[in-house]
Amino acid sequence: GLVPVRMLSGWGVGETRGRMAAPWIAVVLLASMWATWTWLRLDAWRDPLTLWTDVLEKQPESARVHGNLGKEYHIRGQLAEARHHLTRAAALDPRDPKPLANLARVEADGGDFLKARAILQELERGGLRDHIIYSDLGWVHYRLGNLREAAHAYELALGYEPRLSNVNYRLAEIYARLGDRARAGAFARQELVLNPQHPEARRLLTALGEN
Repeated sequence: GLVPVRMLSGWGVGETRGRMAAPWIAVVLLASMWATWTWLRLDAWRDPLTLWTDVLEKQPESARVHGNLGKEYHIRGQLAEARHHLTRAAALDPRDPKPLANLARVEADGGDFLKARAILQELERGGLRDHIIYSDLGWVHYRLGNLREAAHAYELALGYEPRLSNVNYRLAEIYARLGDRARAGAFARQELVLNPQHPEARRLLTALGEN
C-alpha cells in the first residue's frame, strides 16, 4: 500500500536536518581544533625560551630575537648557547650595545674575565658609559685582582647611580684590602644606609673597629 504520510514527512524532514547539520558539525570541529592548537601554543609560550625559539624560526635574522634567546640561555646557565646567540645578535645589529654587554657577563660567568674585560672596554671606547658597564667592569677587575682599577670603575658606576646595591660594600672591601681604612669605613657605612641588613658591611665595620 501507500507509505503513511507521517512516515514520509518525517523521513524528509530528518534528511533535510541531517544535510543542514553536516556543515555546522564541520565548523564546530574546526573551531575545536583551532582552540586546542591555540591552547597548546599559549601553554608553550608561557616559557620565554620556547617563545623566542619559536619566533626565531620565523625571524632567523632578527638581532632582537637572538639577543633575547641569549639572555634566556644565560639565565639557565647554558653559556655556550647564550654565547652563540648574543654573538649573532651583535653581528646582526652592531649599533646595539646590549648583546655585547650581555656577552661580557656570559664570559665572566664562564670564568674568562680577560675576554669579559676586553668586551667591556671596547664598549666603553665606543661611547657606552653607564652604571651597568662600570659596575660590571669593576667586578671583572676585582676578579682579576686589579683592585685599584676595580675601585675606579665602581666609583664611576656610583657616579651614574649612587644607590647601586652592593657596590659601596665592594668598594669598602677593596679599600680595606688596600689599607685605606678611612675610605673603607665610609663606603661600608654608606652601604648600611642603603641596606641596613647587609651583614658583610656590618662585619667589615666591626673589623675596622667601628660599630
